[in-house]
Amino acid sequence: MQIKKIKKWWWLVVVGGVLILMIIALSSGQKMEQNNSITPTPSVSSTTPTPPPAAIEGVGPNINQDAKVIAQQNKEIEQNKLDYPLADKLPYKTNDFVIDHYRYAKTLVVIIYDENKKSEIEKMINNWLIDNGSTVNSHKIIWTVQKQK
Repeated sequence: MQIKKIKKWWWLVVVGGVLILMIIALSSGQKMEQNNSITPTPSVSSTTPTPPPAAIEGVGPNINQDAKVIAQQNKEIEQNKLDYPLADKLPYKTNDFVIDHYRYAKTLVVIIYDENKKSEIEKMINNWLIDNGSTVNSHKIIWTVQKQK
């Protein structure tokens, strides 16, 4: 008997639920519209500049510490110039070989395409070293044989 009453009135329960949900949605929509009102922000006058963050005490670079770091970096750069003096000239490519990169300090990796031309290539590399301000014995060479691409 109760099941028949529920079946009879189920549509009323569904319509009532939908109406309640619509009322809730409409009332929250009105609140959201009220919260979205734009408030003007005061403009900053160009005659009153604000200090940069570094000017505020405790913020920004530590000049004494930075000077030490910069000095250390400059020292490392100078040492790299001594250890890798031709780094900015690499890779040096010809039809017979490539002076590819430094493996270690003053140790160049040379890729040759024909192992039979090694002595001829060695003379060309020595000339290249001299032309670029180094001496013949200033660098060790790691020889690598590779078929030409």
